[in-house]
Amino acid sequence: MATSATTAATANADELTREDAAKLLHLSCAQMNMLVATGQLADVRKTAGGEWRISVSEILEYKAASKKRRTKSPFKGMHL
Repeated sequence: MATSATTAATANADELTREDAAKLLHLSCAQMNMLVATGQLADVRKTAGGEWRISVSEILEYKAASKKRRTKSPFKGMHL
């Protein structure tokens, strides 16, 4: 069984595996599936073996946008 480090090493330098992208975003693989299914992550391809490869720039853009959305939350700093 390949480790994520081994799997990541076989991907292009500008792409991440689904598992590595999920770790970078602090999400589960199921949440990654939802981001792809809803079009929130569009620069995704499948290898001949069916493994996902996601553009690093796409992940970084999503992460920055996600951080921006969190900082604009109307509930930030409120104790509910």
